[in-house]
Amino acid sequence: MLKSGDPAPDLSSIPRTDPSRPLVLFFFPKAFTPVCTAQACAFRDAGASLSSVADVVGVSSDPPAVQARFAEENRLGYPLVSDEGGRLARAFGTGWLGGLIPVPGRCTFVVRDGVVDGAFRSELGSEAHATFARGVLSGSPT
Repeated sequence: MLKSGDPAPDLSSIPRTDPSRPLVLFFFPKAFTPVCTAQACAFRDAGASLSSVADVVGVSSDPPAVQARFAEENRLGYPLVSDEGGRLARAFGTGWLGGLIPVPGRCTFVVRDGVVDGAFRSELGSEAHATFARGVLSGSPT
């Protein structure tokens, strides 16, 4: 898994409002599962505290149609990216869920100026991901 100080992979395919702003990129294994929904909603609920200083984007291996329904039903308010081939997950080194299940692990990365500024992994701590991102962006990671 990439760590703070590592160069970020190519992010040209990630929808951004302003590429000069920091990016919070969080990976979740599967839409509509309880922990993934809690993680996605925690970023939604962080709302202005994150979106005022960074672009927030969720990534999963779900097809775009599933992600669109997931975003709509949960009123997410930020883009989701389909990583069906696992290119982004491999580039960020998210590994496999629990080391065994073939879906990306639950990881969050804060990227500034093409460099990973913070990296966090917690398979069950769904709400901790948004808290982590807020901490990194405010200069006091937890």
